[in-house]
Amino acid sequence: MDKAIKSIEKKQKMAKIYEKGLKDTPLITPIQKNWAKSVFWMYAVVINNKKTKLKKDQITKILSAKYHIETRNFF
Repeated sequence: MDKAIKSIEKKQKMAKIYEKGLKDTPLITPIQKNWAKSVFWMYAVVINNKKTKLKKDQITKILSAKYHIETRNFF
């Protein structure tokens, strides 16, 4: 169980870093409620096409090349 808790804590720390780094972007990021905590098994963002001037492929390339963040299509 200790290994699972450490893994969840690591994912929650990474989610805070993503949230801070993406707060000024037109991307829609995950929302947590006061009554529940996410384990952030996956950190999904939605590209708001009405607010961003970049296409999905452009954002993917920037995240990979500049920040070494792996991305993939979700839904």
